[in-house]
Amino acid sequence: MENRIELLSRRLNRLERSNRLLKVLSAVAVATLVGFAQLPSLSAKREGPKTFSAQQFVLVDSAGNALATLGAGPTGGGVLTFYRGGKRIVGVGAGDHNIAYGLKLYDGNGTARGAFAYDIHDQYVGGSVSGPEGFASYDSTGTIRTFSGVDAESPVNVGFYVFDGSGAARTGIQNNEFFNYNGLFVNDPGGANRLYAFAALDGSFSNLGINDATGGSGAQAFSYLTSDGSFSGSFVRDANNLDRVLSSLTDT
Repeated sequence: MENRIELLSRRLNRLERSNRLLKVLSAVAVATLVGFAQLPSLSAKREGPKTFSAQQFVLVDSAGNALATLGAGPTGGGVLTFYRGGKRIVGVGAGDHNIAYGLKLYDGNGTARGAFAYDIHDQYVGGSVSGPEGFASYDSTGTIRTFSGVDAESPVNVGFYVFDGSGAARTGIQNNEFFNYNGLFVNDPGGANRLYAFAALDGSFSNLGINDATGGSGAQAFSYLTSDGSFSGSFVRDANNLDRVLSSLTDT
């Protein structure tokens, strides 16, 4: 009899412990459900700010070093700039003078070495490349040395140009639809044309000329030939730009 009472007592104790555990688990489950019910729906659409306003955005690495910036250039215009070792290596957008827009590459010292840009002022190619749109390369001092591109406003003048250490155009190849020619030229340090060789785009003529330091207003020699051979000639002028030698042949 005593054994039966003891066994029954053990069963009652186990049932009570199970009942207490069930109550605890039920309370936890209810609390969890309540907590989830208070959370916003994961599928709900959220609308954040559509516009951010700032003078500059800076992307940094784990050490706080600037990797890229998005902001205004030194004289205005937006520019995205990438850095390496504290020096800019790539710029996209407005140039330092806010005249040209495009892509510019820099060396380890932050000096411009290459560019693809469009100049909003549209100045013609001369002593510099401020004007056309195209590709340019620079030396270690940042001086333009080569340029290949097209006139930005009216794409009738296309060419490749080589510049000296001062940034003056010294030689190049041009294709000019307005004046109907294509060919090459050589300039002296002062910018005066000293030699040229051109042919008409339509093939109607070709010519060759050399000039003194005046670039064409003084002494010069000039040869001309039509494509069908109907006219050819050579001209030599003195320092006063007066004809001194004239020879021509006309097919009559």
